[in-house]
Amino acid sequence: IMQRVATETNTFSAADFVGLASALILLVVLLIAPWFVNAGDSVTGFGLLSASESLVPIQTSAPPLLVIAGGLGGLVALWGVFDVRARRISRNGALVAGLLGLFYYGIFLFENSLSTVDAVGGFIGIGFWIGLLASIGLMSQVFLPRPHLPLVRPYDWRNYLTITRTDLFSVFFILVGGWVLLAAPATIDGTTTTFLSFDPQGNQGILVATLSYSMVVGVLYVLSGVIGLAPVAAFKRWRSWLLLLSGILIIPTVLIIAAAGTRTNIVVMTQESLRLATPIVIGALAGIWCERAGVVNIAIEGMMLTGAAFGFVSYVLVLQATPTMNVQNAQLIGVVVAVLAGGVMATLHAWLSITFRTDQIVSGTVINIMAIGLTSFIRREVLVSADAARGTLSPVAIPGLSKIPLVGEIFFNGKPIFYGMFILLIVTHVILYYTRWGLRTRAVGENPHAADTLGINVIRNRWINVIIAGLIAGLAGAWFSLETTGSFDDQMTAGRGFIALAAMIFGKWTPIGAFGGGLLFGFSDALGQRF
Repeated sequence: IMQRVATETNTFSAADFVGLASALILLVVLLIAPWFVNAGDSVTGFGLLSASESLVPIQTSAPPLLVIAGGLGGLVALWGVFDVRARRISRNGALVAGLLGLFYYGIFLFENSLSTVDAVGGFIGIGFWIGLLASIGLMSQVFLPRPHLPLVRPYDWRNYLTITRTDLFSVFFILVGGWVLLAAPATIDGTTTTFLSFDPQGNQGILVATLSYSMVVGVLYVLSGVIGLAPVAAFKRWRSWLLLLSGILIIPTVLIIAAAGTRTNIVVMTQESLRLATPIVIGALAGIWCERAGVVNIAIEGMMLTGAAFGFVSYVLVLQATPTMNVQNAQLIGVVVAVLAGGVMATLHAWLSITFRTDQIVSGTVINIMAIGLTSFIRREVLVSADAARGTLSPVAIPGLSKIPLVGEIFFNGKPIFYGMFILLIVTHVILYYTRWGLRTRAVGENPHAADTLGINVIRNRWINVIIAGLIAGLAGAWFSLETTGSFDDQMTAGRGFIALAAMIFGKWTPIGAFGGGLLFGFSDALGQRF
């Protein structure tokens, strides 16, 4: 605020001073109030401390402070709304004060187990109006015109129809945060804890107060969403960071709430999430290779299913033909065949959609349907009559790295295709953004006519990228039959190819984004299996 005063205006109004002072006062209250509350009764609902005893257990101090702070924030927010001389700087101070005021009142409102309610009962009625005033202040800031928009008509209703990705995420976190703040006190007991262990044996870890953590995260989500929507230029640099932090906290928050009252192992959950995300991430990378070249590939499911079937069939037939062969070598041969099988299906897709210019959606659908019938026929004719032994690829511990605490157990004790996911992720990212081929691929996908004018062979580029995508999808199929189950069943991919497409779109057609989307789906699967 002082910087804006020095650069944008020559005066400092009373609203500016009160907004700044109240914000600082509320921050001080935020820091000191928990030390004057009995931890056993109030801190659980307050959501800031979790201990068995406070340093100074004075039960009658914090609730009045909370209500007074909320009232101060609400009044200053209201002042900032109706001050006809208020500039942008005044609204900034009012917004900060209003946010903190609503935050404090919300904490007091949701604490139904306070042993000091009788001592501050007179403040509850005032608290309602405090929250109302603070809400008015906040909503006025949300619906003011955005200063960064070109306002041809300063208060034209069309300015409010501009919706960005940040707006969508902000609304999402406001809804989720509000739901958490409303549901957590009603469904989670104040004494409930979650034990998160960080070693494979589950002996060491931290104890999290579930209700306290839920309230803090709920407030953070609402705060992040409101700041993301607020048309205040001072918050622009914080929006992305707060929304990113809120997104990162989704997985641990879901895990802590799901495991409320029990214990869970973070190492095991992370291992399972990465393991179950492997085919999704690899399938998403296959989709990126295709769609970056301008070819829609919904046939990832069929390519994965074909790779799973032919890879396992070749493994069984190789063992029958050469009984003395090492099982691991036979499985690796099966992986190679699975990769090639995916490439064959991709060649068919390229032939139909590129050479003959068949509708790419229709071509992909044909391959998916054909893969279901072909693999079912192969299973009945070959695997049912063959003595198919169950066996999966063995884990490979990376020497030295596998001994690193936590990290080694999660990342360096996996199976071959698990490692292949990370290798493909790095290779795809490097090729796509740091090589001539990647530049040409992106040019072909974005504007094939301009690329052709430049001299790039568009047809050749698309053919090669689609075949590479099929090889990658075949590797994802081998994960099902050769690395996980040691068998093949009809439609065993269970729609993972379509989930891979969703992860690719969720990740904005980038390798790193696709990995994040795949990890989110993998965590969902692991959570469903665990709880």
